[in-house]
Amino acid sequence: MTHKTVEFAVHALPPGPKAPRIVQAISYIRDPYGFMGQCHRRYGDSFTLRLPGRPPTIITTEQEAIHEFSTAGYDGSHRYAEEFRYLIGDASIVLQQDEPHKTLRKLMTPPFHGERMRMYGHDMLNIVDAHIGRWQEGKSYLLHKELKQMTLRVILRCTFGIDNEQRLDRLMALYLKYIDIMTRPWVYGLAMLMTARKMYSFLRNRMGGRRWPEAAVLLTDIEAILFDEIASCRRLSETDLAARTDILAMLVTARFDDGSSFSDDDLRDHLFTMLFAGYETTATSMAWAIYCLLTHPDALIRVQTEIRTIMREGFELERTKELSYLNATINESMRLYPIAVHLARLLKTPMQLVNHTLPAGVIVAPCMYLVHRDRRLWEDPDTFRPERFIEAKPPVRQFFPFGFSVWRCLGAPFAEYQMRVVLSRIMSQVEFRLLEPKIRPVQRGPTVAPSHGLPVQILCKQ
Repeated sequence: MTHKTVEFAVHALPPGPKAPRIVQAISYIRDPYGFMGQCHRRYGDSFTLRLPGRPPTIITTEQEAIHEFSTAGYDGSHRYAEEFRYLIGDASIVLQQDEPHKTLRKLMTPPFHGERMRMYGHDMLNIVDAHIGRWQEGKSYLLHKELKQMTLRVILRCTFGIDNEQRLDRLMALYLKYIDIMTRPWVYGLAMLMTARKMYSFLRNRMGGRRWPEAAVLLTDIEAILFDEIASCRRLSETDLAARTDILAMLVTARFDDGSSFSDDDLRDHLFTMLFAGYETTATSMAWAIYCLLTHPDALIRVQTEIRTIMREGFELERTKELSYLNATINESMRLYPIAVHLARLLKTPMQLVNHTLPAGVIVAPCMYLVHRDRRLWEDPDTFRPERFIEAKPPVRQFFPFGFSVWRCLGAPFAEYQMRVVLSRIMSQVEFRLLEPKIRPVQRGPTVAPSHGLPVQILCKQ
């Protein structure tokens, strides 16, 4: 989908910063939460940002507007996710709209729900146990990096079904190195400035060969493995394909209503989407949850006690859903530290936002960070208090870390299950000490992560 540059009357939009687009972008990337809070205090519940490469963006906390978006389905607006394009590819479900999105969502939902999803639990447990086994008491680690390695191995195992450990290790190493480059703040800023579509073409066409050789080479090597896995999967018999539980096998056998199937290029983009969305976001959410526990000792003790009590006969995957305080801790950390600051919706038709009639072609973005800390919606909102998620379930328009409506994250059940399994296992087996007291939110590509990589020391292991 392309977007033409359109001039909008200033008086038609809510007020906002007057700084040049590039300055607003730098402010946003340097301190995403702080910049949102500063604008909210100065301009109110809705304000307009003007960022490079995108239409005017109206950030809002208006509950009526958020409720409208959460119930509207495909009517009135498109999801705007251009900032992700250079990481996931043109065919990604994240970038599809209306009927194509609905069709893809129907085809891709089964692996992330129900019994098929729970089949991945043993892989998750084995991977986290192997990783914990390599940690040494007294040693220091960047916990965010460690969690990313765990979750990437999980998603590779569940997505590709790769049994060859050497091949899996190579793909992991290549992708971790590649995504580390591509999510650096200056790269994300460059993608905003030149637009993610141009960045995507730049990488795909190897236009940066001499000036940016490392990223282009890494991408070439990663794609070679992906296409090889796709080809190997296509060569399997129907019986062998049916016996596999990985997502790639399911996508290879999937058929649209007209009988057609995914092309290799489409499959590549869907696999890239699952690689990024299936590990980076989950690992970052878990990093924030552990940070909250390490800075709130009473909550940490309560989580550990709950795990020991419920798992007293041994660790059982099925019982992780009974860990109510751990689950509340995960939700509370996502409330305080959402990995995405806002959800962007591109208006297809005009919209009334309080005293402003917004024209089609602008972006309206419900702001998770601001809504999740709104004093009108939450008691003592800046305080970490997991109990609030045990006492009551907040409405969607008040708490939406995975988005809402038809655009809610497809892999949300998978991510929530993985977080329960991984965190309950880690927190029952390992005692940490936080080495950097001044952790702050920093932009890592499209996500907001804890600074310094969340450095910790392993005090002891069970």
